[in-house]
Amino acid sequence: MIELRITGTREELLAVIVAAFPAWTNVERRVRALVGPHKKEVWVEQAAAIAMLAAQYNRAGANVLEIGANRGFTAGIMKIAAPHAKVTTLEPDKLRRRSARQNIGPIGVSVRPETSTAYLELTADDDIRYDLIFVDGDHKHIRADLPWWNRLAVGGLFLHHDYSPPESRRPCPPVYEALNEFAAKMGREPDVLVVDDSGTGLWGMYRREGEAWE
Repeated sequence: MIELRITGTREELLAVIVAAFPAWTNVERRVRALVGPHKKEVWVEQAAAIAMLAAQYNRAGANVLEIGANRGFTAGIMKIAAPHAKVTTLEPDKLRRRSARQNIGPIGVSVRPETSTAYLELTADDDIRYDLIFVDGDHKHIRADLPWWNRLAVGGLFLHHDYSPPESRRPCPPVYEALNEFAAKMGREPDVLVVDDSGTGLWGMYRREGEAWE
């Protein structure tokens, strides 16, 4: 399991991540051939971190779930970084879902129409355990996403975008507060914390044996 706790400017963060994961250059090139740049997407240093973290699950039988596909950029990153894993992404918005399917459907990403809560209910009887769940959906209702923790395999990573306090460049108090409460309930600090000098962050925690969200 990759522990990644780093702070710095955006440029410094990217340099550290690329030094540890030089494959990012190829991942970025390939995903950009599928999904063009857009102002509403994760920043490049966050994208590189997501790729590095996804790559550790590059094996047959691994399952990756994304909550919030948008146009498919991060789901595409995870699929390219972990081509042997099955990647599923949720996008309830019809127009964004159509765009995501056009962009990343050809590389084998399944783009589904359900909300986080609806898909959790739909798959309640499945025995699938996820190795990576990346949450970047409806941040105002992030607490509805937290039960997905119980669907992670032991050693699976619960990764969240926009872990950012009110004073950060890209503030998101609902996510910041919910994840702080989540960490307090688990009694430990996150295993992944990539935070730039404006306070904008990427947060992640690996599930340990016996841990549950209730």
